[in-house]
Amino acid sequence: MCEWVDRAVSIECYDQSVYQGLVADVDSTTSTVTLRNIIRNGQPYEQNSLSILSAQIKDLKFIETTPPIQKFAEIQSSDTSDEKEKSSHKKENKKPVRVVRANTAVKVNSNGEQKHPSRRRSNSFTSVDLTNTNYDGHNSPKRFDQSRRTPKYRQQAGQTDCFDVSVESCMGDFDFQKNLAMFNKQQVYDEIENGRRHRATPKKPDKYKHTEMVIKSKPVRQIELANDNESAEKVSYTTGEGLVVPCISCEMRDKLFAKAAIAGYTEQTRIDMVGRNTSDMVFQLIGGSSRLNPQNNHQYPTIVLFCGHHMQGTYGINCARHLANHNIRTVVFTPPSSAPLSPHISRELSLYDLCGNKRIDRVEDLPSGAVDLIINCLDSSTGPHYSRNNWYRSLSSWCEASRAHVLAIDPPLSGCSVNTKWSVHIGLPLPLPTSAGQTYLCDIGLPKKLFSVVGIKYQSPFGNKFCIPLHDD
Repeated sequence: MCEWVDRAVSIECYDQSVYQGLVADVDSTTSTVTLRNIIRNGQPYEQNSLSILSAQIKDLKFIETTPPIQKFAEIQSSDTSDEKEKSSHKKENKKPVRVVRANTAVKVNSNGEQKHPSRRRSNSFTSVDLTNTNYDGHNSPKRFDQSRRTPKYRQQAGQTDCFDVSVESCMGDFDFQKNLAMFNKQQVYDEIENGRRHRATPKKPDKYKHTEMVIKSKPVRQIELANDNESAEKVSYTTGEGLVVPCISCEMRDKLFAKAAIAGYTEQTRIDMVGRNTSDMVFQLIGGSSRLNPQNNHQYPTIVLFCGHHMQGTYGINCARHLANHNIRTVVFTPPSSAPLSPHISRELSLYDLCGNKRIDRVEDLPSGAVDLIINCLDSSTGPHYSRNNWYRSLSSWCEASRAHVLAIDPPLSGCSVNTKWSVHIGLPLPLPTSAGQTYLCDIGLPKKLFSVVGIKYQSPFGNKFCIPLHDD
């Protein structure tokens, strides 16, 4: 790399230092660049030469100089012992070297003068004289063109003179204790408190979403009961859109399911609808598409389901099968029983086993790691009651230790023995206690005329969803 010798370069290092000077030597064996007539960060360097490793160099740029670099090299290669010849060369080449950024265009005319395009007001270059080793960095060098004394030129030259001053020369002694004694903190605190006390907080205007009504209206009642005496308690909920959904009694709901079975809406159809729509709600509770992404298969959640030997347990097993089909790690716990299983439970368990996920009947086999969600389908108002068993108390203790949220599907009127955060009703809600948590309503696809048969004036509150949240009226 002999062509680099005696060329002016600007080297930016990783330690935020910028070196400018002439290349004295390039050693490819040690991967070093040696500079002479060095200027470091706009100040003359105390050493005559400096070797920089290639690993320390962040950026290297060649610098355009005036006069041409060939004359500059001839000046530096002259014999240092000949003081007269060296001084004559200095007089002829007294003009400073202007260091320009790489993206700044430089034009040289026939007289050897540089022409720079118009620039914004910024410290984009530094004017230094590389040939003058006695340059102290405080006095600006002479301007290389005395004829170009236009206002714009003087403005740019003034910026150069200003920003070439070292930072150390501007730093003086600062008496912190004296200035701190002049600051009265208590007075400032009193002014702040008085300003807060007398300042009237402006009321922010209400902001509405594009789906909200500006004019407030009363809740719309789309579902009405013909005989309110059949409801255990006159309780109703309200949807997010302001629709009133009344609660019904267990007797009225059993009558509705009986009329549906006569019309051809079987129990298996209801099981499939509850399992499918509840699983869709579970997808949203555990994170939606951000958790169920095929590219993030290491982040798939783990869900544990407690399923008893009754209709609520059948809902849970069907829901577990839908969750397993979406690559969710499910664990189904069924209580030990010597009694024969119902046809619906046997069918759902055989279908769930085909998914290849885990099924257990002992509390000791429950997961010891983190669990994202627990679905409780053990409590029922018509089936067997498990809360009196010892394993049920162990199950409750495991739920508290796992710190996972609990979702109950079709819980009884008395509520659940396990602390529950969400509860899912099917068809129409039941009057549950506040311990049942946030109430959700699941659409099971019953035709409208079936409600009118049992004396319910029904209009679907679901909109574009199959599970909607209900709020206390």
